[in-house]
Amino acid sequence: MSMMKKVLVILSVLLFSGHAPAYENFVNTPYAPYPAGCATYPALQQELYSQEFDIVTDKLIWLDSLEGPNAVAAQLKAFRVGCAEDDRSLIILQLEVMDDEDDETMKYGIVPQFRARIDGEDYPLRPTSEPNSWANNESGSIVMESQTYYYLLDVPTPLAPDYRRNSILTTDQYNGRFTLVIDNFDSTNEYTDTIPSYKGKWQPLTMPLNGRLSGVWVIDGAEDQGFVISFSELVSEFEESLIFFSWYTFDAKGENVWLVGNSVYKHGDSEVSINIQLVTDGEFLGSKRATRSEVGSVKITARNCNNLEFEYDLSGIGLGQGLETVTRTFDLETAGYTCQDYEAKMAN
Repeated sequence: MSMMKKVLVILSVLLFSGHAPAYENFVNTPYAPYPAGCATYPALQQELYSQEFDIVTDKLIWLDSLEGPNAVAAQLKAFRVGCAEDDRSLIILQLEVMDDEDDETMKYGIVPQFRARIDGEDYPLRPTSEPNSWANNESGSIVMESQTYYYLLDVPTPLAPDYRRNSILTTDQYNGRFTLVIDNFDSTNEYTDTIPSYKGKWQPLTMPLNGRLSGVWVIDGAEDQGFVISFSELVSEFEESLIFFSWYTFDAKGENVWLVGNSVYKHGDSEVSINIQLVTDGEFLGSKRATRSEVGSVKITARNCNNLEFEYDLSGIGLGQGLETVTRTFDLETAGYTCQDYEAKMAN
C-alpha cells in the first residue's frame, strides 16, 4: 500500500468515528454519495451540458400547500450529471410550482420528502443545495409559484434525527437502478419513478472550473517548484469568476522566477487563458512596487479534481512552449472544501 493510501486509511478511521465533525468543517460532508466537485452550477447544468444531460424523471406532482388543504401543482424533473470519476454521477432535482392563470393568488408549496426504494427497502434521501453542509435539508422548505428550484439529491448525515447507518444508500446503490419515492408531509400523495443505473455510461472529459480546484499544484518530476491557483467570486458579476495564477519556477540559468497572472471566466467554462507577467526587482516587506513585464501565456483546462491540462508559451523569456499535466501535491485539497469524496480518493 502506498504512503498516500495509508494516510487516507488512517484518516478514514478517524473520519467515520464519533469525532468525524472535527475533520470536516460545515461546508463539506464526507457522507455524500457523489464527489463534491461534481456539484457545480446545478441551475446551469442543462444549458451548459445538454449533451451530458440524462433526464430520469419528468412528472407532474402535487405538493402540500402552505395556505391550507388545497394541493399545489408542481413539475418535478430529476437528472443525472456525469462526474469525472468512473461510474460516478450526481442526481439533481428541478422543482417548479406551476402558474395557475385562472387564479391570481400566489401559490406556495412545501418541498416533499424523498426516498430510494431497492428490493422493497426504503433509504432516506435529502434534497440539499451548495454549500452542502451537514445539517442542510430542503424537505419542508417553501417554494413559490413561477420559480424554479434546484436541489442536489444526497443522503442523510449523522446529524439527521432519523439517521441510521444501516439505512444509508451506498455510492454503488446511488449510481445504480432504484425507485425514487416522493411523498408529502400532510397529504397521502405518494409518487414513484424508476431511476436507471448510471454504471458504464458516458464520462465527461472535462469539468467546470470552480473554487474546489483552488490550491497547490505541481508538475510531476519538476522538483522544488509549483503553482498556486485560486478562484474568487466577483462581487458585481453573477455569471463570471476570477482565477489567479502564480508559478514559482526557474529560468534557463537556474535563477528563481516568479510568474503571475489572472483572468475572468464564465461559469461553466472548463478552460481559461491567462496572460503571464514576470515579477522582478521587488522589495522585502517594502513599499517599492515590483517591475512586471508580460512574457507569455498559459491555458488551463480542468480534466478532473486532481488533474489540470496546462499549455504554456514562455518564448518571451526563452523557456519555450509546452503541454503538461498539473496535479495536486499529495492529492492535497482545501480543508472543508474538498473536490473528491473519500471513495474517489481511495480509488486513486
